[in-house]
Amino acid sequence: MDTYFIRHTRVLDLSNETKKKLWDEHRIAIHFEAVDSVDPNAYQTPAGKKAVRLFAELAKNGGYVCAEYAGRSESLIGKVASGSKVDFINDGTWRSGAECHLKTLVVQDAKWLNREDYARLAVGRPRLGTIARWPSARDGVATLVDGREQSLDWRTAPPALQEIACSEVLRLPEIEEMGLPRLRCLLLPVGRTLRDVDIVGIAADGKRIFAQVTFLSRTGAAWKFEQLRAYGASGGSHRILFCQCENVAQEEGILVFPVQKVFELLGKFDWGQTLLKG
Repeated sequence: MDTYFIRHTRVLDLSNETKKKLWDEHRIAIHFEAVDSVDPNAYQTPAGKKAVRLFAELAKNGGYVCAEYAGRSESLIGKVASGSKVDFINDGTWRSGAECHLKTLVVQDAKWLNREDYARLAVGRPRLGTIARWPSARDGVATLVDGREQSLDWRTAPPALQEIACSEVLRLPEIEEMGLPRLRCLLLPVGRTLRDVDIVGIAADGKRIFAQVTFLSRTGAAWKFEQLRAYGASGGSHRILFCQCENVAQEEGILVFPVQKVFELLGKFDWGQTLLKG
């Protein structure tokens, strides 16, 4: 099943009674015009059409969900059963007193996550929109909803966690024995800062580090390799590509390191296991 993220913002200026109804019944909801329909063509705006289409898709096919609610610190996770009925709640009100038209679905196997437990998922959540698919969180949400033990597996780790893990492995003393520079400090937050690189820092030798992290194979990551080449013009920096490969190698001045090895190295430490499990 796909995973979806739903954001209930303060723009949905619902009364406290309506919000309590949603929370108590473990419902997710969208508004987008006072229309009681899940036909995208019944809506005027592109945003409304897209949101309703995704909501109808979730009701038909089912999926895991993670929802945030303005006014509540906990986040809701669970799953929507395939073939679920979309209920229209029109008896609720906005704080202004006007009637609201909500499209709602009931979340099954629902669990409320406090901010501490939600932190790992929250890092990679979609930044915009009321509802969006969230493929990178699929295994993380499913593990929590189904009560499975969280494994230390690179393939199921969210991209944000992969990037943090690679930055932390560069801090290990033994990393220099493997041919990689040891990271002393970061110059920019890990991930999402620059288009071409995920890690930017200073190495123990004073040179800058530019690293790219990907779950792709070395061949599949050829375009990322090309992006890293642009950061070597001065000859005074370390460039690293973390990808799926067999061995540590150096290609055209760029260090290529197996991502699987990152999890093996960090998994030797108690703090590393805690990091990898979020």
